[in-house]
Amino acid sequence: MQAPRRSGDVEAAAIRVTAGYVRLTRDESLKGLSAAAQRENITAYVDRAGLGPVSIYQEAKAVGGDVPFEKRDAGQRLMEDVRRGLVGAIVVRDLDRLTRDVPLWLQLDALCTQHGVAIHTLSGILASKSPSDRFATTVRAAAAQLEKETVGDRVRRVKRAMAQSGRPVGGPPPFGYTSQARVAAHLRAGGMATDAARAESERRLPNKGQLYIDDAEAAVVRDVFDLYVTRRWGSRRISHYLNSRGRRRRSGLLWHADKLRRIINDPVVAGFIPFDEARFESGRGKRTSRHDQVLHKGKHEALVPEDLWRLAQQIKRSNTPKPRDSGRPSCGNRKYALSGLLVCPSCRSPMRAKSSRRGKSFGYYLCTRRKYHGDEIGAGGCPFPQLNSSKVHAAFWAKLSELLASPNLVARARDAANEMMRHAAANQAEQDALGKEAGDLRRQLETWSRRHTDADSDSPEEVDAAAHIRRLKAELKRLRAQASAQPAAPASIPVITTEKVSAYLNSLGTLVSKTGDEGKALVQSLIEHHGLQVSMKDPQTLRLSLRLKPPGADAEAAGEFTVPLQGDARLPKDKITAWVEAQQNTKLCACGCGNSVDVRRRHFWMGVPEFRSTCRHKGMSRRRWQLAKNLYSGQKVARLFGIGRTTVNRWIKSGKLPQPTRSISNMLLFEPAEIDALLGRRTTTR
Repeated sequence: MQAPRRSGDVEAAAIRVTAGYVRLTRDESLKGLSAAAQRENITAYVDRAGLGPVSIYQEAKAVGGDVPFEKRDAGQRLMEDVRRGLVGAIVVRDLDRLTRDVPLWLQLDALCTQHGVAIHTLSGILASKSPSDRFATTVRAAAAQLEKETVGDRVRRVKRAMAQSGRPVGGPPPFGYTSQARVAAHLRAGGMATDAARAESERRLPNKGQLYIDDAEAAVVRDVFDLYVTRRWGSRRISHYLNSRGRRRRSGLLWHADKLRRIINDPVVAGFIPFDEARFESGRGKRTSRHDQVLHKGKHEALVPEDLWRLAQQIKRSNTPKPRDSGRPSCGNRKYALSGLLVCPSCRSPMRAKSSRRGKSFGYYLCTRRKYHGDEIGAGGCPFPQLNSSKVHAAFWAKLSELLASPNLVARARDAANEMMRHAAANQAEQDALGKEAGDLRRQLETWSRRHTDADSDSPEEVDAAAHIRRLKAELKRLRAQASAQPAAPASIPVITTEKVSAYLNSLGTLVSKTGDEGKALVQSLIEHHGLQVSMKDPQTLRLSLRLKPPGADAEAAGEFTVPLQGDARLPKDKITAWVEAQQNTKLCACGCGNSVDVRRRHFWMGVPEFRSTCRHKGMSRRRWQLAKNLYSGQKVARLFGIGRTTVNRWIKSGKLPQPTRSISNMLLFEPAEIDALLGRRTTTR
């Protein structure tokens, strides 16, 4: 929960809430410990200590005490609110709920000291004024870190011993196997009582912690290795194959290449238990991949033979491509400004960047659903094609510049900014009125507090004063809540002129042309501040929309006073398509039929043919026409002599016509000079 902001004459303490931080470790989550107990204890402590309104920051999932706050959901929000001055105190169950790492504690302590935030545990406030106080809290943090590392070292040694004995070291069973705990969980999910589910799972699988074969999943694993090794299919093709046949993962989701690679890499399916000895010896460092760890013979039954699994590892290493274009800055520094922002029109999934072949100056945008699941809709894929990144970028930047230079935009932005300032002025007046009323209530509260102090014990005056003080506190609390709900008002109300708006829009237009990083930073800024959205309307049309925030608008006011902009842009045509359109209807068929030759994309490389493919006079391929060029066909000879096609064959046999020079697919070809001589005419060439 994020505390609201406020401004005006209402006292600063009204906006500084007490933050209650709740965190559960993974072990506590597995043991069923509740975060509700932490919340109740924190709320009770805040009430006893009179720390004011409390706001709970609870981690949605289990997180370790050595994880930086920037990588925690609630912890990140808490640190942001501390930096913004919205938090007056932090309350936790114990110091180890915040951190179990000394450097992280020192960082947190320095931040809280800088912003005047006190840290409380359920035992009381953590003193940090003197060097001895800071030393004591640091020792407590070091003790928490020592406990964490000691427990971790003990767990690692136990797991090592389990792996060496051939037993799994924990976690859910790999795909293809089941266990007693998994069967019990499945029975509980089906509605069976906990004790009955445990008894039934023990009856089915007597050995706790041992892996048993799951027949349905084992069949999938064996098929994967058969396709990968025997038929040499890739992981992506295998995933498409499984999805098209309705075979799903354990979670019911579709298969994709990464999940299949995990099965292929897992030595458990070959009867081994892996353990990372290198990381165990060093005590830290990067984890080794499971297939490269030390392998111990397991007590479970293998799904595939060992030699088949090792052959799959050899195939995988041979299929791994070497880095291409290494050392080429033009390829390594290529930026895709719209990666993850561009939306596929077919399935509404984000489109990600995809590298192109060597020598290409562009990449592609590909739908993530198609990337992982192929182009078959029935198998969870997407048929939308990949897009040339250069054409997408050209259309995007051109349309963005056009929208920012659209007519009447300056007037629309100026009107929105002035309307926002009028609302801000009204809010300022209301804040002033609330602040004045709150000041009157505080003065009355001080007066009645003195009366309550001076009155005799149990006297009617004391009872009346106490009741009046309670009413005044309730009214002051109501005013504070009302003031907190009001949006923050600026310190001064400027006048937004046309010149200011024009300069603001010109600055945005100038940034569009400055795309040294391919505009990635500018795109992220437009997403954050101006609600930029980009999607494909169809394979050739880009749709772009902006909610332009007027100058002077903050994040809260932007939603109400933004200027909407939207437009479609056609992707530019590539050079081959442009060439085809330019060549179309420019060349007539050589046979004299008067029809133009149909130009296709392949003609860009092959050349434009002389004849139409559908011409009734020359229904032959380009190769056949080249061979028949400058020769008389049997059909033409028959026309010249006024005879039929069958008569031509009889004349050749009887010697009235010379033997044909060439014959192509039952088409007779004659030398023109010989035929012209027989006709008694002058030798001509076609």
